[in-house]
Amino acid sequence: MLWLLSVALLVLFVRNGFNIEGTAKDVRRIIRKIGKVIRDLGRTVRQGIEEAKKETAETRKNAAAQETAETPVQPANAAVQPEAKENNELLKDLEQHTNIAAMLANVPTLDFPKDDPKYDSSRKCMYA
Repeated sequence: MLWLLSVALLVLFVRNGFNIEGTAKDVRRIIRKIGKVIRDLGRTVRQGIEEAKKETAETRKNAAAQETAETPVQPANAAVQPEAKENNELLKDLEQHTNIAAMLANVPTLDFPKDDPKYDSSRKCMYA
């Protein structure tokens, strides 16, 4: 790998007529292009992941809607009906929690190290 980099730098150096400033400009230009390609690749991957998440959420909703539509409603006795209502409410709560968890999975968070004195709140009181 080191040989490839050294050969590439030598070729750029010769191409620029043994001018170090021109070679440095070419190297910076190449690095910028590589960075742009990496950013674009990351952006397309993130968009693909978001689209996949949306599609899975839609398919889950469609499957749940089909299950509720296919299951016939049978009259039950008075003791079973409240239990069924409770179960339906629990299912709705679970769906809400999974949706919230999916939304929070995309939220970036800051993790401060506990042992670092830079983030120690008691340090504020030590200065007079």
